[in-house]
Amino acid sequence: MNKPFKKIKIIVHASTIVYFIACLLTGWFKESSIAFFIVLCHEYAHTLTALALNYQVKDIHLYPFGAFVDIEDYGLHHNWQDFMVAVSGPLSYFLLAYIGNVTRSHLGEHTYQYYMQINTAVALFNLLPIWPLDGSKILLVGLSYCLDYLIALKTILVVSFMSFIALVIYLDSSRYFLVYGYLLSQMIIFGKEFYFYYMRLLFFREKSESHKLVKFHNDYSFYKPYQNFYLHNERIIDEKEFINSKIFIDNE
Repeated sequence: MNKPFKKIKIIVHASTIVYFIACLLTGWFKESSIAFFIVLCHEYAHTLTALALNYQVKDIHLYPFGAFVDIEDYGLHHNWQDFMVAVSGPLSYFLLAYIGNVTRSHLGEHTYQYYMQINTAVALFNLLPIWPLDGSKILLVGLSYCLDYLIALKTILVVSFMSFIALVIYLDSSRYFLVYGYLLSQMIIFGKEFYFYYMRLLFFREKSESHKLVKFHNDYSFYKPYQNFYLHNERIIDEKEFINSKIFIDNE
């Protein structure tokens, strides 16, 4: 179990160092530092929330175009916990906006305006339903209440690609190529691994405690937020028995 507020390792990619050196040489160091401060606060919001809810937080990775926190067991906890971790990043916008307003006279008007623009842009960008941005994870939590979890994962994949195409068309600029490349690579990885996420959840739930919400099925759907029960051969079986049979059938 994690100790709340433990020190988290920050991994700085080599390209990030090159980026900061370039910014220093071209006079953009202050602006880039402001952007990285906002991004890092966003990721620490995820991190502190995850630690408080006993997730296994590994580290934070910093890239020239942004950052992400590596949470090893995200998706295995209760839905409300996954939601709190995902939404905590965008919610950091309000704290950062408050800090900006309090320090406005010290920052100067130009720096203040830039700070607020970047803060707003980071919050809105992360709410896009593109994997692995926060918006896609918040949407997944919502979909898992009304869809079989495997179908919900597939839906997120489709929505992510459609939203990504819309984003590229809307921005209509090649200067964001690093962001495009990162998002595209993560979606491709997700497309290859979403079934692993589904089976990982089944293995975890087979040994975890029961959920308070209950759902009965005539088919073999699996709804993540519920304790699932199934009508099978004129008898009711619980989700642990279903999971054991599901794993057995899938491995035949």
